[in-house]
Amino acid sequence: KAPLWIRRAMIYVFNCFRDLCALPGRACAGCGKLCLEVGCQPCQVLCNHVSSFCRTFADKPLSSFVIITMALSITELYYCALTLLEPDLEQCSMPPGLGRMVGLTNWIYLQMAFACANLLFAPYFQSMVWQKLMLDVQPVGDMRIPAAKVQESFRHVFLHDLGVLFYFFALVASFIWSTLGSTWVNEGDFCNPRGYPGWSYWLGLSFFWIALLYSALWYCCDCCASSVSIQAPVVMAYVVPDDEQ
Repeated sequence: KAPLWIRRAMIYVFNCFRDLCALPGRACAGCGKLCLEVGCQPCQVLCNHVSSFCRTFADKPLSSFVIITMALSITELYYCALTLLEPDLEQCSMPPGLGRMVGLTNWIYLQMAFACANLLFAPYFQSMVWQKLMLDVQPVGDMRIPAAKVQESFRHVFLHDLGVLFYFFALVASFIWSTLGSTWVNEGDFCNPRGYPGWSYWLGLSFFWIALLYSALWYCCDCCASSVSIQAPVVMAYVVPDDEQ
């Protein structure tokens, strides 16, 4: 196990991320109360549904990973798109060899494909861990699942799911591709390494290290996973008006 001071620090860090993920749900809950006071029932129902969704998402394992992945990948796609729209794109000349054969445009296209793969994998990984957790626990009514059980489900999916295995190789490939891009952009002529192309490869490299660190902490440190609350579904009854009976 990690030293005590590291475990305590990780608890605060991951609790901070979880609280940040829960902020939209709390804001929508407050909005629902405000709509109730002004008598706008449709808005109240909408806000309550959105608040319930946000709270459920924030309480699921890996919710912070999904949000971090979305933020980094969408930003990476944004800078890749800006790179393709640059008027001086054709003036970029990659170094002789593989870089010149690929070209900046083709490198950006594959970089965008890796970013899209990240966007798809994060919710997939979360859903697989959640399904494994529900299968093992089989909750009935209101209950709280301990953090150790949550981490056990994460480890099982991490080690046995074929989608995770495929993505692991894709993540390594994306790191290599981003590293090659950083070399080609910096050594090429008129490739603007301090502009949009530089941000494109820098975000790709950053995501690899963040995903690696996040997975290692969740796998090795039992302080990173938190307990999960399960609430029984609320059954809504429909009251038939007297004039319809």
